Amino acid sequence: MNDLLTGLYESWFDYNLHQGLIESVFRANDFGFIGWITIGMTLVCLFIFYKFWDPVEGQRRKWITILLINSILIFGISCLVLYNNQGLIEAMGEFTDGEGVNPHYFILKIAGITSLYALVLALIFCLTPLPVKYFSNDNKHNPF
Repeated sequence: MNDLLTGLYESWFDYNLHQGLIESVFRANDFGFIGWITIGMTLVCLFIFYKFWDPVEGQRRKWITILLINSILIFGISCLVLYNNQGLIEAMGEFTDGEGVNPHYFILKIAGITSLYALVLALIFCLTPLPVKYFSNDNKHNPF
């Protein structure tokens, strides 16, 4: 999983500038960990929406709300995982202001990209005939 997701993140960055940061995240297997957390958290949020919340009124609005909550949770978890990566923190300390790279922005950008991937993943889970929608009694056809 780490190898697969590394390619999805590398395309967002200039590899020559961010090589040390990307490699430290890769060595700690954080890309894989964040990927599994994204899949699991998205499934949990959708399960909560379709099984426990199961709104009858305002379905679309509440569906969008759960997608935003999922993305915000994934953003926070990604930041937490990356700020706890000791190798990444050491690599961040090696950058100077003249290099054109803000290492804290790197972490926020990774977390933002992960939130975007979580949103896309939630849409895939909702729009395909996966069993997550069929936990609902009244809301099986939401979003469409």
